[in-house]
Amino acid sequence: PIAEPVQLLDVIFGTESGTSEAVADMVSEDAQKASIPEVIIHPADDVGLEELKNMKYVTFVTSTSGEGEFPPNATEFWKRLSKATKEDTSLANMKFTVLGLGDSAYTKFCEAARLVNEKFEQLGAKRFYPYTTFDDQSDKDQEEFVNQWIQNMLKNI
Repeated sequence: PIAEPVQLLDVIFGTESGTSEAVADMVSEDAQKASIPEVIIHPADDVGLEELKNMKYVTFVTSTSGEGEFPPNATEFWKRLSKATKEDTSLANMKFTVLGLGDSAYTKFCEAARLVNEKFEQLGAKRFYPYTTFDDQSDKDQEEFVNQWIQNMLKNI
């Protein structure tokens, strides 16, 4: 059977300086150009576990604050998610990918993204595109890197 075309992509972001939110906006624009009819962007703290359980395709983009903490608009989301169990919060119907934006000068590089990636998997979600990180220390241009990531990610939905 031919897979149903994706009707809705949920993009969840955690940000401190606005970069992850800008990436979420880029994902939304490009997804609509790629014929995904509806894209909803959510600040992470606005997403409850019940809502998360009903999402089919999720792109999660986050930075990390300080020494491995979640950015300000994602701390409540992580408090809820970290306590979730497969019994009460099955994400078996969800397909996801995670992009972490960080700086390897910090010991807990992209810690927030890593934790969400692991927790989604523990709760039964299936990854549709590999977990990816961008390092501010690299020689790569962030915007170019992110644009390429978005194009490749969308081809895999």
